[in-house]
Amino acid sequence: MIETKRLRLVPFSMDHMEAYFTGFDSDITKYQYPEPFESIEDAKEFLQGE
Repeated sequence: MIETKRLRLVPFSMDHMEAYFTGFDSDITKYQYPEPFESIEDAKEFLQGE
């Protein structure tokens, strides 16, 4: 974890899945891979490498 007065970076874990899924939209993914996920199950499958 990296923490400053204004920022806190933590490694991704499945505990953060809901926030990740709702924030990972077409504006965020415009210039990167992967495309926004269709469902939270799709996101879980991709991030768990299944």
